[in-house]
Amino acid sequence: MSKINAVRIINLNYNNNAIRINDETFRLGGKSTLLSLRNGGGKSVLVQMMTAPFVHKRYRDSRDRPFASYFTTNKPTFILVEWVLDGGAGYVMTGMMVRKNQDLSEGNGEELEMVNFISEYKTRCELDIDHLPVIEKTKKEMALKGFGVCRQMFEQWRRDRSVKFSSYDMNQAPQSRQYFDRLMEFRIYYKEWETIIKKVNLKESGLSELFSDCRDEKGLVEKWFLDAVENKLNKDKNRMKEFENIVTKYVSQYKENRSKIERRDTIRLFREEAGEILKDAECYREEAAAAAAHEGKIAAFIGELDRLEAEAENEKAAVQDETEVLEAEIKRIGYEEISCEIHGYEEEQTLHARRRDMAGFELDSLEHECEGLTQKLRLLECARWREITRESFRDYRFAAERLAALRQKKEDLEPERVMLGTRLKAYYGEVYRKESEEAERLTESLRVTRERIAELKGREAGYQKALQEAERLAGGLQTRISGYDGEEERYNRRHRQSLRRNILGEYEPAALEMAADGLIREREQVSRLMTEGKREAGRLEEELRIVDRNLEDAKKDLILTETAKKEQTKELGRLEEERKDRRVILRYLELPEEYLYERDRILTAIERKLSDIAMARRGFEKELDELEKEYRKLAEGSVLELPAEFEEMLEQTGLRRVYGMEWLKKNGNSVEKNQELIRRQPFLPYSLILSRGELEKLIKSGNELFTSFPIPIIKREDLEDGAAECDGGIVSLGKISFYVLFNDNLLDEEKLALMMREKEAQIGRKRQAADQKDKEYREYFEKQEKIRSQTITKERYDAVEQEIGRLEETISELNAGILKMSAKQSSHKERKRVLERESAEAERKIEGLKRQEEDLAALTGFYKVYLESRAELLKCRDKMEATRQDQERSRQLCDKLEAKEKSLEGENGLLRERMKETEGKRQIYAGFGGESAGEAAKEVVEEAAEEAAVSGTGVSAIDAGECRLAIPSQEEAVGLEARYAAITGNLSGEERELEENCRKTLSVYEKNEKELKRLAEKYRLSAAEYQDIWYSAEEKDRVDDMLETKQTEKKISERKWNEEDKLVALAVQNKERCQKDMVKKFGEEEPLPKDAITQVDFDVRRSRAMDRVKDARDRLRAVEEKLRSYEGNLTALSEYREFAPAEGLTWDSQIPLENMTPKQLGDFKGSMIRDYRQALEKRSGKKADLERTLNRVVRREEFAEEFFKKPLETLLLLTGSAEQVIMQLTTVLSSYESLMEKLEVDISMIEKEKDKIVEILEDYVREVHSNLGKIDRNSTITVRDRQIKMLKIQIPSWEENENLYHVRLMDFMDEITARGIELLQENQNASEYLGTRVTTKTLYDTVVGIGNVEIRLYKIEEKREYPITWSEVAKNSGGEGFLSAFIILNSLLYYMRKDETDIFADRAEGKVLLMDNPFAQTNASHLLKPLMDMAEKTDTQLICLSGLGGESIYSRFNNIYVLNLIAANLRNGMQYLKSDHIRGSEEETIVLSQVEVNEQLELNLF
Repeated sequence: MSKINAVRIINLNYNNNAIRINDETFRLGGKSTLLSLRNGGGKSVLVQMMTAPFVHKRYRDSRDRPFASYFTTNKPTFILVEWVLDGGAGYVMTGMMVRKNQDLSEGNGEELEMVNFISEYKTRCELDIDHLPVIEKTKKEMALKGFGVCRQMFEQWRRDRSVKFSSYDMNQAPQSRQYFDRLMEFRIYYKEWETIIKKVNLKESGLSELFSDCRDEKGLVEKWFLDAVENKLNKDKNRMKEFENIVTKYVSQYKENRSKIERRDTIRLFREEAGEILKDAECYREEAAAAAAHEGKIAAFIGELDRLEAEAENEKAAVQDETEVLEAEIKRIGYEEISCEIHGYEEEQTLHARRRDMAGFELDSLEHECEGLTQKLRLLECARWREITRESFRDYRFAAERLAALRQKKEDLEPERVMLGTRLKAYYGEVYRKESEEAERLTESLRVTRERIAELKGREAGYQKALQEAERLAGGLQTRISGYDGEEERYNRRHRQSLRRNILGEYEPAALEMAADGLIREREQVSRLMTEGKREAGRLEEELRIVDRNLEDAKKDLILTETAKKEQTKELGRLEEERKDRRVILRYLELPEEYLYERDRILTAIERKLSDIAMARRGFEKELDELEKEYRKLAEGSVLELPAEFEEMLEQTGLRRVYGMEWLKKNGNSVEKNQELIRRQPFLPYSLILSRGELEKLIKSGNELFTSFPIPIIKREDLEDGAAECDGGIVSLGKISFYVLFNDNLLDEEKLALMMREKEAQIGRKRQAADQKDKEYREYFEKQEKIRSQTITKERYDAVEQEIGRLEETISELNAGILKMSAKQSSHKERKRVLERESAEAERKIEGLKRQEEDLAALTGFYKVYLESRAELLKCRDKMEATRQDQERSRQLCDKLEAKEKSLEGENGLLRERMKETEGKRQIYAGFGGESAGEAAKEVVEEAAEEAAVSGTGVSAIDAGECRLAIPSQEEAVGLEARYAAITGNLSGEERELEENCRKTLSVYEKNEKELKRLAEKYRLSAAEYQDIWYSAEEKDRVDDMLETKQTEKKISERKWNEEDKLVALAVQNKERCQKDMVKKFGEEEPLPKDAITQVDFDVRRSRAMDRVKDARDRLRAVEEKLRSYEGNLTALSEYREFAPAEGLTWDSQIPLENMTPKQLGDFKGSMIRDYRQALEKRSGKKADLERTLNRVVRREEFAEEFFKKPLETLLLLTGSAEQVIMQLTTVLSSYESLMEKLEVDISMIEKEKDKIVEILEDYVREVHSNLGKIDRNSTITVRDRQIKMLKIQIPSWEENENLYHVRLMDFMDEITARGIELLQENQNASEYLGTRVTTKTLYDTVVGIGNVEIRLYKIEEKREYPITWSEVAKNSGGEGFLSAFIILNSLLYYMRKDETDIFADRAEGKVLLMDNPFAQTNASHLLKPLMDMAEKTDTQLICLSGLGGESIYSRFNNIYVLNLIAANLRNGMQYLKSDHIRGSEEETIVLSQVEVNEQLELNLF
């Protein structure tokens, strides 16, 4: 395609006539050009105008502005585009003159009048883009020529042969078609402008949206790639329409012959299915025969078991009789033995019973004596308690008498004791009153003291709490102060500093602030050094990345190369193996080495060798057949071979054939006799022997059977007659002579055996030779197949060797490069590691300094708290000291009060004790007082007076009376109390003692009397029985000794009696046990008499009998085991009783059936049943397979017709017999074959037509497939010094899948043919359906599968590039998506323009791509560069209108126009579009029609 050289627009108003283009020309020079215009300046309008000359009417409108809306006056607008032709062929100008239609009122339907024109020229001329005379200059103004004038001018130029100019009225369809066809001649493709450039510019940066509806590879291939391929392949003619017509025609033909084709296809299908049925029937027949053979074998086995069972039954009966006799003898021996035991136990019972009775008598006597002694001891015991009771009663009576005498004396001193008690009561009453008052006083004093102590202790608790709080606060402050020591120590230890406080516990002034400033300065210095290191590391990182990438690429190339070398080496090894095999084969064939690569010659030699071996093998086999035939004749004694027809005739006639040789062997004659017979009858060994009657029967049978040789017959009656002469083996019969020479050795068994062994040896040697030839044939055949499967050629072998050498050189070069790059990589890495270490160290140091700053700041804070805590601690300690002093004073006072409390408590305790004693004394005298006390006092006073009178003491009555009223003093009370104690003490003490003695003696008496009664009751003794007994200890001891002696003797007698009783019981028990055993074992109630038991050697007799029984039982068990085995096997085989036994059957087992153990017999039976069941299963399985196959075939819709269904149903009914199925099926197939021959002739034409259509379509799809793979051919560009294929289309291998594709296409043809026929039968339009199905997309998707096409693109990032799928691209709406869309679009344009028939096929054809604001999403330099490189690679001229600027965009274009809007001075709101060519060269032209005018002239002009 040509490229645009210039664009000129004349007289265009837009934006509601607010912006105007008078006459602007843009010099593009065939280069990619940027037209820079701010947003709203009319970029979309310019794109719409530039596109208009190259698209049909319906494509001229933009999305929001109809094309006709720009033209509102009768003045024409000119859109001129000049193209520079490829190959220096000159220029062509395409132009459009357009205005509003002036004749709309007359019914003309077109809105616009439009004339397009094309001008060709080699050099600049009057009709080029610059000089086209559509503007004329007058004296006063420049004027735009009118539409009609220009049209006449165009018509004149069109008729002028001297210029190449043509014009076209675009409102006339024929001229419009001519115009677009003319554009095609200059390789200006309107379809590209309509389908691609138009779509790209539907909106700004529209290229990104061009493929937006293709979210995956399938959509992209279907909507773009296949369309492009179809357009290119159908460029010259509509091949798809041709395909549609061909298929439609075929469908019609197929419909006409459908019934025949279907019948033919169904018969073919039936034939195929019949093969399966026949195969299943054959297998069924084989398995049925095998099952029948097993049935015969089982029946024969059952017969043998019946015979063996009968024999075993007889043997069992005999052994049982013998066993019964022996068991009766053993039973008699046991009966005698147990009878003998019973007699022995009866004797033991009698003996021990006598001994027990004697011990019983003795025991009775001792028991009587012991009872008498015991009774005497009881009487002595009661007599003893009787005496004790009498003694205790005497003691009680004595104490009672003494107590009565004392009580009489006590009544005389009572008055004085009452008077003393009364006065003492009064005294202790007064004392108790005084002590109570004192106790109340002490209690009150103690209460007051305790309250004061409690108050002081409460105050002390307050002091203690205050002290504790102060101590806690002081402790906290001290901890905080001490904590600062730790913080300081941690700071010094962590940062290796030596901060120390002075003797006052404080730092020097501003010490911490100075340390903080030093840390900040050091951190800033380290940070600067780290930044410089990182900058250098970043530079090294970039260099290292480049080295790594190059190294990685080199390694990948090395891996690929080494892989390729391995593959080639493997291939060379395989070829070497083939060469080795061929050398071996050449040695076998004795061919020279130079034939190593001459495959056909080797194969010819092998075929000759195989032919020779086969011929030799057939010779050996023929000789082997002859030898085996001779061996059979020797073995069977047959030297005459009768024709089969003759044998059949003899059988039908009822004649028994006897061979002469057979008769010679069985006649019982000696060898010499038989030799004599042969000499007389030379034909005897070679003849049939018939009786005279049989010969006559043969003659009369009337059979006419032709023979190929004469058959000698000798009458049996004439065997020993005859005297034929044999001279040198010649026997003459009449005029006919025969050579007959019989080998007499055949009559001698030993010689015959020797001959047979020799013949066997000959057969073995011949068979070995034949096997050897067979082996040689297989070996040469394998060699032939090996040669045929080999692919080695001289050229291929040399090519592989050369390729390996080339790859080794490449590997060496790559290794060298890798070493060099690795060294550079190592150097960079080492330096980078050093910088990273330094940077890390610096970072660590900075972090350390930051931490130190933070720690120092924290330490400063802690220091402030430390100083505050020290001050608070001093205050707290002063307060604590004052509190302690108050607490001490309070504690001293409290101690004094507590001492007083204890003193009071002691006094109170003593007082309470005195009160308690006083209360005790009061209680002693509480009973005195009252009238009795007065009378007693009176008596005492009187007695005292009397005594005074007698003694002369002068005590008056008044004094005696006063003593009754006055309370005695303490001293008087002591005297009174002493007198009271003296009076009451003597009487009371003696009385109490006598009372206690009396009580005790009474108790002892009662106890003793009770015990005596208890003993008497216990021993059942009356008082009279022990009343006269006197107790003596000596008597008691004597009786005790006698009792002990008798009791000992009694125990001995009891033990003796028990032992004898046990022995009696044991004897009785044993006897009863024996009697029970006798009844149980022998059935006898009574034992044998002693005189009936003659021999007592029971064990010997029993052992001998048992041995004989054991032997008999062993034999019986063996027989019974055999019987069980036979019965079990026969039971297991009962269901097979109906089977017919096979004749002449030999068992497979080496052991005869009668010698088999039950296990062996069971195993034999089991194996036979298993084999039979397996045979049945196989037969059933094969029958089921046959029935399944038949049912499957019957159910097939293809065979639903009665023509097929009835034979199949018949076969199903015959499945009981495989033979019948095979016969019936063969008959059915035979009838179908004759019908097939007729159908094939009628159908062959339509089949050929189908194959032809499939071949045409297959070629077309293959061509489409091939072209798909060509779309990405020109997509390789250089990115960062590396060749990258930006678009890669991966398609399946056609060669590998050709058969599959052919099958799919055949199925597709069958599918659309069937549907087409259905539509025709329904009277619908089949052509419409076929037109929708026979399309490029449908064909390719059906045959290859659009989803099997894989698309990969390279994603370009700022520092790397890597492949991605189209699905991933479709997700990117930014610059990467735009670049990928551009790559695909350029590849499509390149492919579509590529002329495969051009000998210069690799030459890129120029292309133009007009885009509105493409940089809205793509202004990054790493994306723009590959985009421009791709455009340059594909020779694509980019014309980009954009409002964006910047160096990243401007630097990519060598031709740039800046379009500005200039306000008009004379027309309000009007702006003019003016271009400024800021980059690119201007073509030197002499402008004839375009001049520089001022604004007024411009207004006049337009």
